[in-house]
Amino acid sequence: MSSAPHVSLWLIPAEPERTALQLLIDGLAARFGGAPFPAHVTLCSDPEPDDEATLAARAETFSPTLRSISMRTAGLGAGTSFSTFFHVRLASPEPPDLLARGARHFAAARTPSIGPHLSLLYAEPDATIDRAALARELAPALPELLRVDALASAHAESGDRKDVASWRHRVLARVHAAGGDR
Repeated sequence: MSSAPHVSLWLIPAEPERTALQLLIDGLAARFGGAPFPAHVTLCSDPEPDDEATLAARAETFSPTLRSISMRTAGLGAGTSFSTFFHVRLASPEPPDLLARGARHFAAARTPSIGPHLSLLYAEPDATIDRAALARELAPALPELLRVDALASAHAESGDRKDVASWRHRVLARVHAAGGDR
């Protein structure tokens, strides 16, 4: 495994959805022995360069484009990787090319392969968790809409993105609603 930190750029949900989703994430981690992590939607990963000063400067110029971003939840999904094991599917944000624009702006290597989503539980794909039953249980607790409140960086200091305990995250820019009413 590389010793260089893995870096991702995150969209942080606004309140009250952030707290509701964080409670779900923390509860699932405790219930299934996983690691808790901050509620977020990954915008892109592995930007170049990935130093904090460059990321912060780019975030300041990108964050105004996020002021009116909201994403409708589109149910729960089960992915085939550690980070998409169990997640909230998000309908295409407006604008629909948000992830691609973020990747271009931050010179990032990749965007989430399954599109916009908010992970609720990280686990290996072969974990014996009945995700269909879990989806039926948790669907009523999902918010209908996610608004974006901040843009943050997340660094997996160990170089292994699965090493959630090594993640260090930092808000790079706040998103302000049009007219400054947030």
